[in-house]
Formats: sequence, structure tokens, C-alpha cells
Amino acid sequence: MSTRWIFIRHCESIANKYNVPSDFNTPITKKGIKQSMDLREYLSNNWPNIDKVFYSPMMRAKQTAKILGYEHSGVPCDDIVERANGSLSAAFPNAYRRLAACKTPEEYAKLHNTLLRAVGGECDDALTNRCCKFIKRLRKLSGNIIIITHGDFIESVLNELIGIKRINIANCSLTVYLPNEHEFELINYTQ
Repeated sequence: MSTRWIFIRHCESIANKYNVPSDFNTPITKKGIKQSMDLREYLSNNWPNIDKVFYSPMMRAKQTAKILGYEHSGVPCDDIVERANGSLSAAFPNAYRRLAACKTPEEYAKLHNTLLRAVGGECDDALTNRCCKFIKRLRKLSGNIIIITHGDFIESVLNELIGIKRINIANCSLTVYLPNEHEFELINYTQ
């Protein structure tokens, strides 16, 4: 049986819409609800047989899972929650502007880790360790596996599996990885 890991970034949240930091209870928007409903149809047409579902227990991922029809059959998983940013925006009001001005992935990573360490957030090493732990769990499974999570987590997975750094994972996008072939496809499903 072939194995396919289908990573889904949660659909548009209030924080995404207004470009503000999110927290555990940030919900999805009306657009996010529509995206989820459209995505449910896309998934049922392309992968009608899903063998396992994991989702982040954070509200926006949980709501996406519910609308996709996986809240009760899926498994909430703390290993795939969003990166903890600590009090980054409160401690450094211009932090996101400073990060956006970085010219290289290395410059971004260095500044991001420095700022996160200063406010008790989760640096890249901690996120990578959490990601590797989850990948080990996935490697024991076969079939079509859906993982409903967050952009930073998906980026970390892609970095660990195939060395891709700083890829933009849009809301409601699918990142399909075939572990036996070491191939991936990014399907930007945002409507």
C-alpha cells in the first residue's frame, strides 16, 4: 500500500485576515469556513479513503478538521501545534516588520531565534525536535494520512524531509508528501 501524508494548513483565521498574532483560541473566518467546505469536496474527489487524521487542538485547526468532517475520527495532537511565539509582539512591537525586512533565510532565522529566545518562545531547534518526533510517528503508519496543522510546522517538516527552507505555506493549502518516493507537491488551495 502506498503512503501519502497530506498536510493541510488550517483555513483563514481572524489573525490571518487582520495580520495580527494569533493564540490558542483564534477562530477561522467566514472565508475560512467556505475554504474548508470547498476543501472537503476536493479531498473527497481526490482521496476518498483516508486512513488516519491528526489535527492541532488549536481552535482554527480544530474548526478546519470539524468542517472537513474529521473532528471525531481524527486525533488531536499537541506535537503539531503552532510555534510558540511567547510575548514576541508585546516585547518587540516592530518584530514582525524587522523580520519581514530580512533579505535571506539565514538572516531571518538568526533574528527570529534571537527574538524568540528573548521572550521565551520556541526557537527553531525546539520546533525541529517536535517535528522530528511527529515524523517518527508518521513513519510507522501507511495509507492516506491527513495532518491539519500550521504553516511553521509544515515548513519545518519540509526542511527536515527534503531540505526546503522558508517556503510560504498559504492558508488552506495542501502539502502532499510521498515518503516512499521522497517527493512532495504543494497545492495552493486558497480561494
